[in-house]
Amino acid sequence: MHYEVFKGNTFKGNTFIPSILEFKNQHNIGSITVVADSAMLSKQNLEELLNNQINYIIAARLANLKKYTLELIDKSIVRKDQESIRIGE
Repeated sequence: MHYEVFKGNTFKGNTFIPSILEFKNQHNIGSITVVADSAMLSKQNLEELLNNQINYIIAARLANLKKYTLELIDKSIVRKDQESIRIGE
């Protein structure tokens, strides 16, 4: 179990990536897949996940997403034999 405490007025979207990176570092984890809800889905968080080579599964309603976000997700999907998967290295 791992937790971090932030000031009460800290937007939770800004705690997502720092918390994951701290967890990885503290537990010496090389590869990790994060599962999160749509509240963590933002352009900045998606870019940071990709930049830090963090695999992710995020629940989201596609109809509510901006076109840029859909395109970013689409580019990260590996399509193979009618499967949709994203595999980070």
